[in-house]
Amino acid sequence: MTAPELGAPPTTADPKPQLIFTTGEVARICGISIQTVIRAFDAKAIKGYLIPGSSHRRITRVGLIAFMEKHNIPLSRIDAIPEDDPILSSGQASKILGLPMQTVIRLYDSGCFQGFIVPGSKFRRILRSSLYKFMDEHGIPRPKEADPSKTPGGV
Repeated sequence: MTAPELGAPPTTADPKPQLIFTTGEVARICGISIQTVIRAFDAKAIKGYLIPGSSHRRITRVGLIAFMEKHNIPLSRIDAIPEDDPILSSGQASKILGLPMQTVIRLYDSGCFQGFIVPGSKFRRILRSSLYKFMDEHGIPRPKEADPSKTPGGV
């Protein structure tokens, strides 16, 4: 199978920072439990909104930054991709590859990466090891933190 044209080398900078976060994402970023995030949201200690017709909460980037500053949590954690996480979202894979997310989704859909689609949704999860294997096969440099000996199932 040949890969689509990949273009410029990847960069670690994300031109479009994530603006909305789930409670799980906020919990991971801040190093706290999801329940703590929910309590902070319900107490209006962290700004966001409820998805209409559900109990699902979303936290805005501005609300997350304010919460992190108030609790002395380093802001650098917002856009960091945990290097020990063996499963990546298509957005995280996009950031690592330096490609638009739609390109990463097309690559996933064409079988270039191993992973799965979250049941009941259209969200793709990509195995980090298959992403690194793809990068190695196509001469795409890995990010500095990408040490195969630290990657579960490393290549």
